[in-house]
Amino acid sequence: MHAGAWKIENTTLLRAVLALAAGVLMGPAAAPYCTPGMCALAIIVWACVFAVTAWNARRAGGACVLEAWCVAGCVMAGIAVTLEQREQPGLPARAEAWVRGRVASDVVWQARSGIAGDSNAVFASFPLMVDEIVTETAFISGLAERVWCIVTAAQPLGFARGDTLAASGSWQRIRGASNPGQFDTAAYFARSGIRHRLAADAVVHWEQPARMTRMLRLQRGLDRRRAAFAAMMTRPGCEDECAVMRCMLLGLQQGLPDDVVEAFKRTNTFHVLSISGLHIGVVWSVWWCIAWAAGVPGTWRGAAALPALWLYGGMVGMRVSVVRSLLMFTLFSLAPLVRRQHDAFHTLVVAAFCYILLWPRQLASPATQLTFLAVATLLAGTPVLRAIAVRLSVVRAIPEYDIEHQRMRWLQRIKHYALNIMLGTLSVWAVTWPITVMQNHLVTPLSWLANLVIVPFTSVVLVTGVATLALSFVSYWLAGIVFAANAAVLRALMCLVEMMSALPGSHLVTRSLTAGGLLWYYFTVVVTWCWLQRHAAGPATVETRRRGLAALAAWVVFAKIMAAHDGPACTGLQMTALDVGLGDAMVLREPSGATILTDGGTALGPWSMGARVVVPYLRSEGIGTLDAVVCTHADRDHAAGLIDVLRLMRVRELLLPPVGTNAPLFDVLAKYACARGVPVRTWSAGETNTWGLLRGIAVSPASAIADEPARAAAWGGNMWSLVVRWECRGRSVLAAGDAPTGAEAAAIADGRIARCDVLKVAHHGSAGSTSARFIDLARPAAAVLSVGPGMPGLPAPQVIDALAAADARVIRTDASGAVRLEMQTNALAVSVFGTGCID
Repeated sequence: MHAGAWKIENTTLLRAVLALAAGVLMGPAAAPYCTPGMCALAIIVWACVFAVTAWNARRAGGACVLEAWCVAGCVMAGIAVTLEQREQPGLPARAEAWVRGRVASDVVWQARSGIAGDSNAVFASFPLMVDEIVTETAFISGLAERVWCIVTAAQPLGFARGDTLAASGSWQRIRGASNPGQFDTAAYFARSGIRHRLAADAVVHWEQPARMTRMLRLQRGLDRRRAAFAAMMTRPGCEDECAVMRCMLLGLQQGLPDDVVEAFKRTNTFHVLSISGLHIGVVWSVWWCIAWAAGVPGTWRGAAALPALWLYGGMVGMRVSVVRSLLMFTLFSLAPLVRRQHDAFHTLVVAAFCYILLWPRQLASPATQLTFLAVATLLAGTPVLRAIAVRLSVVRAIPEYDIEHQRMRWLQRIKHYALNIMLGTLSVWAVTWPITVMQNHLVTPLSWLANLVIVPFTSVVLVTGVATLALSFVSYWLAGIVFAANAAVLRALMCLVEMMSALPGSHLVTRSLTAGGLLWYYFTVVVTWCWLQRHAAGPATVETRRRGLAALAAWVVFAKIMAAHDGPACTGLQMTALDVGLGDAMVLREPSGATILTDGGTALGPWSMGARVVVPYLRSEGIGTLDAVVCTHADRDHAAGLIDVLRLMRVRELLLPPVGTNAPLFDVLAKYACARGVPVRTWSAGETNTWGLLRGIAVSPASAIADEPARAAAWGGNMWSLVVRWECRGRSVLAAGDAPTGAEAAAIADGRIARCDVLKVAHHGSAGSTSARFIDLARPAAAVLSVGPGMPGLPAPQVIDALAAADARVIRTDASGAVRLEMQTNALAVSVFGTGCID
């Protein structure tokens, strides 16, 4: 009786969730027609018809008609909750502004630890609910605009959640992704209703609210408790372990080592670093045991742990995985109180319905898709695979009572536990790896092995960590002892992750996925699951084995389809200038597959163009190894991002200009390269290097400059910027770095400047580079300018005029995003990111 009823309820709830999701997806298309009057009229009509239908269904038993109207209501609800709040008119896209608003979240300060020459200032980033904004041309008050605020100061300031803050700084609209493979920051913040960003360089004043609500007092108390826990988990000598512990238990990702994050991503175990069902389940289990020790009746133990569970969720932050886990554990704990059976799928569907209803815009978030899809796959796929394993005699079914063979029973339980982790990881990986590839462009074939080893370790770390937090209320000294023991276990866990991430085949770089291959793949997954569910309990016959092999072959075929690139292969000399703001990053490829990276953009504190732009682009193109990395000179906007490239990519060699006087960034690059076994050598004017069909000829610095480092240093660092002419099958690119007119004159005197197809304009188009004589000799068909938006004086008008006089097409990354130029024998194709081919 109960099983059938629960099955019907699950089916109905699943239809409701799908209908609500469909309404959410239809919302943007229906928004232009959904005026307030039309919405009110539609709700009134629907309510009246639904009431009449419900009355008739009650009398005539028309449950199907009633359910259809419920589904229609869910679609309408999905459309209604998706209607975006209209943006306040008159807000500037970019300006220097003074704003006044309320701090809308916890404020966590972290150091701006740079590479060379960075100040030791601190910064904090948080959402700010802006009430007033003042610019040079406008004054707007009465706003309710949610803005992402970044405050930089010499030391942490004393404002907290709920305080009113007045600050001045640079106001700008958050830009979307301007490079292939780049994380779309604008879409990410738009899902939280944030469209603008304020980089505050001066905080005028702040003040506490005159009257605090109970909820605000509770939130500030939880923020203080989390800060106290974080301070307790900060110990000298084990900074990396402390950062990982704070991330696992408190959700604080500040200070998390980049190498550790990359190792967890390469083994597909990054989920243990974000608060999710595993972490919430450990907290719930600890408090359930405390309730049991306190003598709480069995049906009330789960409910007794819920207040502590929700307080923990409020302390670590209500992320999607946290909310989903809290809703599921709440329904699971309250089920015995209303005399209902435990049903994990039922709780998951209800949690999904509530989450979509409350946060509809998060439906497009990969985090939302991953967390719900992973749990649904665990619930639906693992039992089927386990039944097949039992049928194939991989393991025995565990008997209820086995008094004579207790030891064998426990061995079987351990075997079943390991098998469940492996089968669960395989099922989750098979369903979620396309989403992971779309985000990180990494495939992790050995994730099942990594999870089999790392999940038990993580459970021990979490249990001991929660015990540390609980003991801190009694004795900080005792909690410190437990924390020191837990740090040793965590150190072993990190070593295991590093070791597995270094195994051959642990991670593979793949290209972008096609939409057709994605649909076919998931269609194959659904068909395979239906077939496995049907034949899991039956005998293993020749026919079932034949069908299983056919399903496996279909998986391989569609996996190959998914790995197909959604663009044409490189058939000539290909140059891609990435949009890294005020900086340079250029990728060169040739038909045989050789790939060269020249410069890697800037890096400032945790923001690195190498990690955020260059590496994602390379991975999105399926590039896992760079044949060479060329650093033109040691300016931060060219060299700083290369540190993350050396850290995250396989590099065969690093090439530097011959002069390195007063170049601390070169020392850092050489150090990183040596630590990873990358050979470092210099490249002087006149020397030629060849990779496949691609040939690079150094044009500058001239021999007179290279032989006199002191003279070059006196002329300035840009004087010895490396200028290279790249040639492949008769087509050429001249990359001028930041060479000034003095270096250009020296190269012209040596006779090294010749006509080229594409010119990478020097020094972002500044007036001190790219002379008229230089342009006249190069005569490019296209000129690429790497420049950031809103940079005063860049590019210089005289440079643009000189390029126009030479009939060169000028393409700017600040206006077009990333630029790709494909040079065939008789054609030059130019495409920009987001707008497609323009020539």
